[in-house]
Amino acid sequence: MIGLMIRDLFSLRKKIYLMGITLFGGDLLLVIVTALLRKFQHKSHLLYALRIQRMFKGGVMLVSFAAIMVVFLMVSIVVTDRKSRWNKMLTAFPVSGIEKGMARYLAFFIISFVGGVLQLALTMAMFNILKYDFIFGSIKYVYCPFAIGLLFVYVRMICEYLTDTAMALEYTAILAFLIVAGSVIIYKFGGIDFPVVKAQIIKIYMSAFDKWMIPIIPCVMALGIFVANDKMVKPKMERK
Repeated sequence: MIGLMIRDLFSLRKKIYLMGITLFGGDLLLVIVTALLRKFQHKSHLLYALRIQRMFKGGVMLVSFAAIMVVFLMVSIVVTDRKSRWNKMLTAFPVSGIEKGMARYLAFFIISFVGGVLQLALTMAMFNILKYDFIFGSIKYVYCPFAIGLLFVYVRMICEYLTDTAMALEYTAILAFLIVAGSVIIYKFGGIDFPVVKAQIIKIYMSAFDKWMIPIIPCVMALGIFVANDKMVKPKMERK
C-alpha cells in the first residue's frame, strides 16, 4: 500500500510543486501588498488599520483556497490511470481493493495536510513580519479552506470513479452551488438573528465548519475507499 502511495505522489509531483509555488507566490504578494498599504496609512486611522488586517486575513484564506484548488485538479490522475490502463494492471497486484483505495485517498490527504502545514508556517511568518498578533484562532484561516477543499477533492474522486470527468466536475459544482445557495437562504429567510458585521457572520460559519468538518471528511473518505475498492477490483469492460 505504501508503494502505491509513493507512486501516486511521484506521478503528481509537478502539481505538488505547483501547489508550493502557489503558496509561496501568493503569500509573498500578500505580504508586499499589506506592507505597502500599512506604510501609507495614517497612524491615527485605526479603522483603516483594522480593514487592512481583515484584508490580510482574507488574503490568507484566498491563497489557501488557491492551493487546495491545485489539489482538486490532481484528481485527474484517475482519468490518467484509466487511459494508461494502470487500473487494469492494478487488479493483478497482491493487495486488497480496500488497501488500493486507501492508498489513493491517503496520498491526497498527505498532500493536503503537508500543504496546510506549509501554509500555516508561512502564515505565522507573515504575522511575525507584519507584527500582527498570531492567536490560536488564526489557524482557522488556514484550516477551513484546506478542510473544505479536501472534502470537495474526495467528492470529486468518488464521482470520477462512478462517472466520467465531465460529470464528476458537474456534480461537484452542483454540490458547491447547493451549499452556497442553502447558506444564502438560511441567512436571508431562516429567521436567525445574524449580526450586522460581516466578520461575525463568517465566524458563525467557521464555527459550524469546526463542528461538522471533522466527522464529515472521514465519512466521505470511507465512502470513497469503498467505491474505489469496487472499481479497482472489478473494473468495467471498456468498449473498443
